[in-house]
Amino acid sequence: EVKGNLWHPDSWLMLINNSDVQQFAVWNSGAKSQDDFLGWAYLDLIPRESKYSHAAVWPLQSGFDDENGRHYPTAAMVANLAKPTPGRPALIRHDDVVTFFHEMGHVFHGLLSKTRFARFHGTSVARDFVEAPSQMLENWCWEPEVLRKMSCHYEKKEPLSEDLIKRLIDSRYVNAGLSELRQVFFAKYDIKLHTQDAGNSTVEYDYSTLFGKMREEISLVKSADHQTHGQAAFSHIMGGYDAGVYSYEYSLVFAADMYKTVFKGAPLDPARGKLYREKILRPGSSRDEMDSLKDFLGREPNSNAFLEVLLGNTLH
Repeated sequence: EVKGNLWHPDSWLMLINNSDVQQFAVWNSGAKSQDDFLGWAYLDLIPRESKYSHAAVWPLQSGFDDENGRHYPTAAMVANLAKPTPGRPALIRHDDVVTFFHEMGHVFHGLLSKTRFARFHGTSVARDFVEAPSQMLENWCWEPEVLRKMSCHYEKKEPLSEDLIKRLIDSRYVNAGLSELRQVFFAKYDIKLHTQDAGNSTVEYDYSTLFGKMREEISLVKSADHQTHGQAAFSHIMGGYDAGVYSYEYSLVFAADMYKTVFKGAPLDPARGKLYREKILRPGSSRDEMDSLKDFLGREPNSNAFLEVLLGNTLH
């Protein structure tokens, strides 16, 4: 729990043209004045025609101060979760819950940051770090205490059984090695596309063949992508993560270190959430991200937690 924020449905900031989109005003808990207001969040979670088909967060406005006072941040999460029907509520898969938590990590980063200049607000951090808060928040989806708290059978009103929780957690690292290699492949393909010799106009590639070839060589999985155009579905390479896809794996090292060092064993401790809010989320990029990490961890960050989690859970 990131200590100290309350979400209230709000309807006055901006006219919303779709009833499935939720708008929230976010305040510090126990708010006593306007100084406790944090910003606005939009949750656009239900599929509709022509809508963006994946999940992402857009910082619609960064927070900043000027001669007129405080300008508050606004963040919008777009996702595509199951829509409820009159006869049955939306039943969300666990992997959708993980995605929701990931994106909420970005939302929290945007709303709980407080900087003087918009340039340094929230998710305007180095590419090497921007996915750390989002990927760290995914860990809560695998904690027994949290799963009991947030799960509920839609008819029996009971949380997940201990047996189901155990089996779910045991499945977390199935094929983890292949999953990591897949991410390495995406990162290397992205870098390959963006590091060609710009001065040599004769350099040409069959990008579909390259995609299939690199996928087989790196991910160790046979691919038919050389007969198709797999890269055409790889939106990150032209969607703001150009030459930056590697940052998912790079940030994952920081995410694992933060979670194991501070939160593991007490994931719902408000004091630890408050520390995270103050040391990591609040500064944005107004100070070097490595300084924020050292301040939060009490030491230099390292890859030990990432390697322990990965190797310790793939050897048995």
